[in-house]
Amino acid sequence: MIIDIHTHFNEPDVAARLGIDMANPGNGYPILPAALMPDYGNFEKHTEVNEKAGVVKRLMSNSFAAEMMSGLTDKPSIEVVKAVNDAMARTVARAPDRLWGLGAVNPLEKDHIAEAERCMGPLGFKGLLFNSSWHGCYL
Repeated sequence: MIIDIHTHFNEPDVAARLGIDMANPGNGYPILPAALMPDYGNFEKHTEVNEKAGVVKRLMSNSFAAEMMSGLTDKPSIEVVKAVNDAMARTVARAPDRLWGLGAVNPLEKDHIAEAERCMGPLGFKGLLFNSSWHGCYL
């Protein structure tokens, strides 16, 4: 069984919902080139390429996007994380037989505990993936 554990995909509307212009992010925060590629948010193209490659499951996560986008908006990080997790849940719902989701939280903020529980409960994620640092602060 071939499982893709590092998919570069994000629902294309997440940044815009947070008021972030990914083509012009500002704040001097570097955007990964993959985030600006035309197929980055094209779910059908991702699915087609994975099927051709024999990938049968994809483990979807987006902890870096949550951290990155939280640096590009003045919204609280919990709002950013919720938006990222809601988008991930929408992604997994597109093909639940082929996709597993992991939730994203900031392990350095207490108000993210409830979001971790939401990820593991109502959102139905298989686990959590978080960065051990968040904007220069470390576990």
